[in-house]
Amino acid sequence: MDSADRSESGTADVALEARVRSLLADSRTTGEPEREQKPEKTGPDEAPDFTTKASPNAPLSTSVPAVPSCIREGIDRNEAPLAVGMDVYQGRQAYIVVLPNGSDSTRVDAYVVEADCAGKTSSGPGTVLTTRTYTR
Repeated sequence: MDSADRSESGTADVALEARVRSLLADSRTTGEPEREQKPEKTGPDEAPDFTTKASPNAPLSTSVPAVPSCIREGIDRNEAPLAVGMDVYQGRQAYIVVLPNGSDSTRVDAYVVEADCAGKTSSGPGTVLTTRTYTR
């Protein structure tokens, strides 16, 4: 990896940490995890709908954000997310799913999963682009 690659990676990591902190702050402020707003439909050629949708395995509580099943399968964890958001990560539309860290309650695990599987009727697990752990 050359210095340009490290610089781009470092910038993406800083941006991801800032986005995770923003998602967590929003969920603390509102008392419920952030949910993405559904974009207005503009016509047959509009971008795919990347809003969160209910999963058959999701709890019925309205305070837990729904995550598409392919995104959950990619992460391979069943905990309720602390926050969920959408963003562009290294040029790809992606879900950012923030979960409690399994071994340290003062930390969180952030998963960035490519969103291209969402909304497809038959797709495999979402591709995890990166995983990071941050302090809460």
